[in-house]
Amino acid sequence: MKTVNNSLKMLLVSGFLFTNVQLVNAQDCKCPEVAINSESEPTTVLVFLGENDYPNFLNISGLKKYSNVITDKSVDSFAEITYYRVESSNKNTKLFATYSADGKLITGYLTTKNIRLPRAVLVFLVQNHKDWTMTSNKSIVTDFDALRTEYEVKVKKDRNKKTLYFDYAGQPISRLARS
Repeated sequence: MKTVNNSLKMLLVSGFLFTNVQLVNAQDCKCPEVAINSESEPTTVLVFLGENDYPNFLNISGLKKYSNVITDKSVDSFAEITYYRVESSNKNTKLFATYSADGKLITGYLTTKNIRLPRAVLVFLVQNHKDWTMTSNKSIVTDFDALRTEYEVKVKKDRNKKTLYFDYAGQPISRLARS
């Protein structure tokens, strides 16, 4: 029990630190289609992508709010389809989004490793795996919808290892939707 509590405390503290220093820098591209007009719209620098920012990622026009998010306009020469793409990654975060020519989100996901887990997940771990040690965790947010957030938690005990999955509410599920 003490090992789990100490591990959880260390993971929570390190997860808090990691999630508060995430940088989201998309590909550097000078795209006039999404140029930011600083006179009409105030912009901010996106340092941490949190739940409050998800609505801004549902349409490419919402990204204009952030001065450091640049979109890459791509053309599939075979099908002659224009779309926009935003990608970013660092040690603990991976962001990917694709938008149609009219700016609507086609698909997107945000994966964050070693995060602060919801209380319901922590309670489940303490109640059902008290002799186990958490080795890592990650959250996956699909299409920037908080209700489509899932968690993957890896635990071990001696030579045994398990991977546990949880939904947005912290309830156990059998596998991740994206797998």
